[in-house]
Amino acid sequence: MCATICHYTTTQALNSILRRDGVYLWATHYEHLNDPNEHIWTQGAIKQFLMDKYKITESDLTELYSKYPYIISFCAIPDYMNMWRLYCNDGHGIMLEFDYNEIFKESEKHKRQTNNEDWDMFLGVTYSSLKDLNKMFSVAKRAYTQLYEDCDGIENDLGVCTFIKNEDYNIEDEIRYVRMKENDILFSEQGECIPYENKDGILYRMREAELISYTEIKFIPSAIKKIIVGYRLNFEKTCEGIHAILNQYGDVYGHLKDNIVPSQIGII
Repeated sequence: MCATICHYTTTQALNSILRRDGVYLWATHYEHLNDPNEHIWTQGAIKQFLMDKYKITESDLTELYSKYPYIISFCAIPDYMNMWRLYCNDGHGIMLEFDYNEIFKESEKHKRQTNNEDWDMFLGVTYSSLKDLNKMFSVAKRAYTQLYEDCDGIENDLGVCTFIKNEDYNIEDEIRYVRMKENDILFSEQGECIPYENKDGILYRMREAELISYTEIKFIPSAIKKIIVGYRLNFEKTCEGIHAILNQYGDVYGHLKDNIVPSQIGII
């Protein structure tokens, strides 16, 4: 287990992430991630297993998948060249370092319950080839079971699929915080599966010509421990901007003021 985890983002995002009452991160619907087919890819390999286990049709399963889930991506590696290039325009961004335990505690507050509330999952990603997907599903489910109690049920099995990615993405060393919005699965008197979609807290933004759905997840201010400034940015000027944001909130983020450091990429 990592002591800290990292979130790579833009400097512009910091103003909406840091607020007086907490740290807000966007959990984006899986269809808008860098590999939009990843969840469907997993489903294709294990769908017969899920259909047999829960006695539902393929169309029911496809409908359920279409509404799952909302994801925040973290990385286990700080100041990581691959992540700077992929998510910070080759170093034109910032890295936020978070306390792993604080993020996990937040997920425990919202773990799967028997009521109709949203629930969260927090787990490292398992990378797999197509031929090993069934085995990797068992590995991911076992890891999830060790962290959370009462984790059986189709909702949780679908959630576990979120933590399995194509091995081509293993350079990301990803840890995911997942919010499951579609947690009330109804059945009609005829036994038909009727997924109920909970839209509470769902927001929308435009990315070029694409409408992106997301939800905000709040963490306590002390969950964030450090800010690393990307290697393509002017460190002094970027620090001035970050301090201006921090100063809006008095002492709420006082612990960060001496924990803004430059990336070591390219520095010998």
